[in-house]
Amino acid sequence: MYLLDPDHPTELLYERQEVLMREARNVRLARERRTVRRKERRAGKRQAAGFLRRAIALWGRASTPFFSA
Repeated sequence: MYLLDPDHPTELLYERQEVLMREARNVRLARERRTVRRKERRAGKRQAAGFLRRAIALWGRASTPFFSA
């Protein structure tokens, strides 16, 4: 950063605004990351359920004989 003149109120105001903007950006980024992680988890659960359904369906087909004895 740069040195602040404690007697100059405009510099202190700009510094405070800069800090507040940085905090707001960090909060926004954290919120976005949480929503992305939530969506990824949901998609992973759907994929796992779909795989399980396909495996059960294929297993049922493969366990039946191709001819009757």
